Amino acid sequence: MEWATPINTLLNWWAPPERTGSASEGDWVIISDSKPLDLEIKRLITPFLPLKSPEKFEACLAKFSKMVLMSPLKENRFSITILVAFKDKSKETHTCALRILKTDHAENSRMKDRYLRIREGMVGAEWERFQSDERLYCAIARKRGTSEYQIFQSYEITRSPYRGPEYELYATLSHYQDKLGLPGNPFLKEETHRELTPSIPLEEPEQFCFCLANFFPNLTMEQVLGEGKLSKVWLASFRDPSGKELDLALRISRTDSLPYPQDVLKKLFQITPIHWGAEFNAFLMNDPYAVDTHYAIVWSDEGRFTILDKFTIQQEKVARSGRTYTLYATLSPFLEGSKTLTQYLKENPSPSPELIRNFATQLLLGIANLPTGVSHRNLKPDNILVTTDPRSGDLVLKLLDFGFSSVDQTSASDIRGTPLTMAPEMLKGKDYDLQKADMFALYAILHLMITGNYPIQATNMHELQTKLSEYGRSSDGPKEILKDVPFLDQFDSLGNKAKFLDFMNRLGHSKPEARWTARKLLEEDCFLRAPGERVIPPPIIKPPSLYIPRPRSISPPSQKFLMGRLILQITIATGILCIIRSIAKKALQRYINRVEKLPRPNIPVKA
Repeated sequence: MEWATPINTLLNWWAPPERTGSASEGDWVIISDSKPLDLEIKRLITPFLPLKSPEKFEACLAKFSKMVLMSPLKENRFSITILVAFKDKSKETHTCALRILKTDHAENSRMKDRYLRIREGMVGAEWERFQSDERLYCAIARKRGTSEYQIFQSYEITRSPYRGPEYELYATLSHYQDKLGLPGNPFLKEETHRELTPSIPLEEPEQFCFCLANFFPNLTMEQVLGEGKLSKVWLASFRDPSGKELDLALRISRTDSLPYPQDVLKKLFQITPIHWGAEFNAFLMNDPYAVDTHYAIVWSDEGRFTILDKFTIQQEKVARSGRTYTLYATLSPFLEGSKTLTQYLKENPSPSPELIRNFATQLLLGIANLPTGVSHRNLKPDNILVTTDPRSGDLVLKLLDFGFSSVDQTSASDIRGTPLTMAPEMLKGKDYDLQKADMFALYAILHLMITGNYPIQATNMHELQTKLSEYGRSSDGPKEILKDVPFLDQFDSLGNKAKFLDFMNRLGHSKPEARWTARKLLEEDCFLRAPGERVIPPPIIKPPSLYIPRPRSISPPSQKFLMGRLILQITIATGILCIIRSIAKKALQRYINRVEKLPRPNIPVKA
């Protein structure tokens, strides 16, 4: 028996024994079972106590030694969060956020399953937070069908897969730091939920709302910024971990209710080990002339909604971890006073030659700085944002909506984009150069700015196809078509008319091989390089401060790891047996030697 404890300790040093049930009083966080709960804490939490056996819940809380109230933090109709402090066995003080849920007050059994229950094969969203949020380290839960409350520590909850009995969650404790704030409230405000209801996913809508509320506390929808066939955009505000109110643009896509086949969904909204959805291209942009999209809410192959930041998505593009993500929402900075180029031209229908050169330069910079293999493929005034540089007050253009953009390709044969800015070669059914097609779309936008009309006017698709085909067969380029436009007299007075006509010809020539690339135009075109005010890049906007939980390391050990553990255990056991054998052998030898030295009795021998 004396050897049992050290042997077990050595064998279990590499692989600690599995634990079942609740945390015991030997755990570092649970110290006392005799002292009553602090009166100030009891006064605050009384309206939120369980309806069943509240005194046993209080007794469970009282196990945290000398827990005292520091301050009440926030309260809503579902929960209360207070800041508390208690001491461990080493007398070290821990500051924690204690959050108590009105679990017994929620009569909806389905909602409890989604959020508050854990059992084999089903983990509620509140329990799932322990998998990724390292601030959460304790839960108080009640086993279904009993009145006993138990304390669980994070490692007991994150053991995957969970194979214990069914429990309902009643409280959580989390480490508290001012800069990180609190784990989010799992429920959106009622008015926010009502506003978003028509746009949230059809599948798992509660989990989607839980994800939004968890990462964006106090989310409030201020106004609708725009709506299209595929998505809706709001100006929203939320409170960051420091308590500061911030604005952002929230775009929710109708991913699971698109009027398209599933293969289109995959092309646009999904990352797989072998596929990259075009909507994720927005996160690859690190350029001041593109709208900087900071966060994505995605459905992961683990069966839950989660949030990914921009740099995680960029790493996924390179590493291809093997995960599958489907995009449902994006969050970008809200640029106050911004408007689309369409709106801007309605308010300013007669731009100056200098403004046209400035806008053309910025758009070409945005196109030239796109990542390798990415072309926009849907350039139009509605997809160009006119903003203001906060430093100088200058107008700054930004590309947005990369949903139709190319992925790892420089040519294509499919027709994609807006008809009135479409290049004529796209109708031939053959591969065409994607950047040259973007150049033609830019020509169409500038043509609209100086004439008020697109270069190809049509009232239906048949007429548009006919005129585009005629333009593609013509040898005349924009230089001939635009030479008599009255607006160009303003360029002539500055000595830039011929340069501008050459520039437009290099953008919108009927033959794609005669068009220049964005980089070549920026470096060599005389109109863009004419003396005048230079375009100064605006600063890139920093993402809002969020606490993005990182997944805990809870994956099962590999075969290599298990084999190493087994070899180590065998080695330790063999070593212990050798030591025992050696000690026993020496003890036996000492005994024999001692016996041999004893005097022999003189026993007479009978004759």
